[in-house]
Amino acid sequence: MKNFHDALQAIARSAGLPSLDLNADGFAELVIGDGALSIFLFRPEESQLELSTRISALDGPVSDGLAQVLLAENASRTLGRFAIDDGSGVVFGHRVELATATPASLLAELNAFTKDAAHLEQSGAIALSERAEQHRPSQGLPESEMIRL
Repeated sequence: MKNFHDALQAIARSAGLPSLDLNADGFAELVIGDGALSIFLFRPEESQLELSTRISALDGPVSDGLAQVLLAENASRTLGRFAIDDGSGVVFGHRVELATATPASLLAELNAFTKDAAHLEQSGAIALSERAEQHRPSQGLPESEMIRL
């Protein structure tokens, strides 16, 4: 792909849209399944595309246990990563390097990301929350001293 604009237009064509452009805040939005999931597209750099979605099933204060579970998940994931949005929810994101992407590889990453995000929204978030409830703080470290993402 030559640049971010080319990537947006490849995604638009694939989605059957005439075009896809950034809004005033610098984001484009793909709405999946009658509003069941929103995928946001952002340009961190001209040669990169950032995909992100808020996991609404994890909205609310993020416990230290959930933060540690998310950090462990990030270490084991090959696609996407979790971030905490001001302590009030969880965002799932993935960055695509456009310099090495083709339209086909970009769409494959977008589809894989969307599939993971939909799974997280439907049932994966529950599993993460359950693991967080079973979480025990590391010995010797007070719960209030744990690092936040």
